[in-house]
Amino acid sequence: MSEVFYGIDVSKGYADIIRMGNGIAQSGSHWKLNDTKDGIKELMTLVTDDLNSGKYVYMGLESTGGYENNWYNNFFGVDKNIHIFRINPIRIHHETKKDMQRNITDKISSKAIANHLMDNKDKFIAMSSKTKEQSNLTRLLTTHQMYLKQRTQAYAALEKTVYDTMPGLMMFWGDKCPNYLLDLLLKFSSKIKLLKTQPSSLSKIKGISFEKATQIIDQVQKDSALKHEDEIKSFQIKTLVQTIKQLNEVISQIEKKYQSCEGYKAKNALLSSIPGCGANSAAILNIEIGDIDRFDSAAQMCLLWNTS
Repeated sequence: MSEVFYGIDVSKGYADIIRMGNGIAQSGSHWKLNDTKDGIKELMTLVTDDLNSGKYVYMGLESTGGYENNWYNNFFGVDKNIHIFRINPIRIHHETKKDMQRNITDKISSKAIANHLMDNKDKFIAMSSKTKEQSNLTRLLTTHQMYLKQRTQAYAALEKTVYDTMPGLMMFWGDKCPNYLLDLLLKFSSKIKLLKTQPSSLSKIKGISFEKATQIIDQVQKDSALKHEDEIKSFQIKTLVQTIKQLNEVISQIEKKYQSCEGYKAKNALLSSIPGCGANSAAILNIEIGDIDRFDSAAQMCLLWNTS
């Protein structure tokens, strides 16, 4: 049987589609279809005509963070002679570079997808369409990563500002500012405020003993920063601490949500029994892997991340 290849470059609300293969002009046939029932129906008609002509149909979609899902789900498993794959955008980027394309349009991208699929069709793994829960959990992980990045940036900004105003606190900082220092900075956001307090008052903060409170005040008293009120930096420290605390709460809620999903509880417990794999890592791995039974071996699972 002859083969036909559809390169589908998905954008928000529409897709550019190139059809290439035996008996088709070198430039391919091009369509721009909306992500609607009518657009899906028009593409289905084209694919059905190819199937009725005795062709194997290969369809490639560039992974675009979910915009490709409607196209993928409508064609996956429809016919045994339809083979549809999600393709890593990095692969398509290198494909366009290989062809020395300088101005990348949607049409050029769809052609690059079709060409890449033609050259590598035997290397891809067909993945079942995601359930609604799987898609939602994957997006929740993306949100989780976004908040983690924001928290890291807030910690970095806080560390620099504290170093400018109270460098003596750095000896208590460690790899990451401990919670008791966050509580301290929220209450005493400037050097002059901190040095006006007594160890007995400071030790009321959870995690700070009277001995540690004495050490903190002593270190700040001796550090090189000037002892004066800097309202702007004091305000910055306070708002950064508030931001970190809010992000900590949101991140904790997200982690509890995806760790508690009923469909993954047994798998999460199994993975987290491995030394060094905590509950959070186990949940993330299971969401990313999905149905592990679709892989014949560990090597095939590794191939998925190299080709998808």
